[in-house]
Amino acid sequence: MRLLRNTTLFVSIAILLAYVVFTDGLSGVMTAFRTLDWFYFAIAAAVSFSSFFADALIVHFLRAKYRKDRYSKSLYNVLFVFASNNLIPATLQVGIAAETALLNSQGLKVSDAGSLVLYRQTVNFIAVTVFPLALVALSWDYFATHASVLLLVLFGAGLVIEALTSLFYAFVGTWSGFLMLIARFFIRIGCSLKLIGDKDAALEAAQKSIFDLKRQMSELPFGFSDGLIVFFFCILRNFLTFMSSFFIARALGVASHANFWTFIAAYSFVSIIPVVVPLPGGLGIADLTYVSIFSDMAGGSINMMMLLWRLMTFYFPAIVSIILMSAPMRGGKKVAGAEENAGEEKT
Repeated sequence: MRLLRNTTLFVSIAILLAYVVFTDGLSGVMTAFRTLDWFYFAIAAAVSFSSFFADALIVHFLRAKYRKDRYSKSLYNVLFVFASNNLIPATLQVGIAAETALLNSQGLKVSDAGSLVLYRQTVNFIAVTVFPLALVALSWDYFATHASVLLLVLFGAGLVIEALTSLFYAFVGTWSGFLMLIARFFIRIGCSLKLIGDKDAALEAAQKSIFDLKRQMSELPFGFSDGLIVFFFCILRNFLTFMSSFFIARALGVASHANFWTFIAAYSFVSIIPVVVPLPGGLGIADLTYVSIFSDMAGGSINMMMLLWRLMTFYFPAIVSIILMSAPMRGGKKVAGAEENAGEEKT
């Protein structure tokens, strides 16, 4: 766990410095801060932090379903999850595996931690599909005139990927046979292209993975009401994230004429695009989309808006997460079945 944390800190600091040096430059950062309206910037920072904290509360709520002890009720655990959720997935792009390892280090068995993360991811995929789609639909007149056909296609593709991912996790228990057919198809292609050497071993590994995932999802201790609570917090988290973009613009003195709902709908539109290219920054696609969608609202201040957008979506959570994860990690009470947990970690 210490190796994971140290590696995360190293990669995060490296990416943070790379963003400043190669994307914005120190002069750009100083210019943005000299022209800020600090009142609106403080509101944007508070709203942004609230969105991260809402994300942490989701995991805190689900974790309490597995392990009700003094440690799971501590504020430190909430802050640690806040750090892990917003730091590791944003840098190493290993969200589920890293989050599982972090929760395991906080006292959950590997199987329980994996089930918890999969459940949260499934509900969140549904939320980030439904909510942006609803916002864009309400402001469709604006997007019909300001978004190119390519951007609309990428937005639709991003929504489809999110929807299919959520369906995969939600129905893996009943669709396991269908998933195995898909796995056989891709393994056959891999063997024909000489990418897979042992076909039988690959099929056995795929079958084991699908079976393990089916077992994890079927043993979840969450009811329908739990799902509604998590869905509400996922919607709240996304709404707060989108809303911070409006106050960022106001901090720069732009978008005073823009409609609030149109503005956050535009931000939600931008957030879906990188799903199609799941790499840090979406290979620049997110920035290009930001310019295209917001140029009419921001005018000549679009560069500063992009700078503050990265500040709120990357710099701020990275800095806070680095500080929180640098603190000494505290352990909770011994978990029943700790030997089983240790055996799972070795495998």
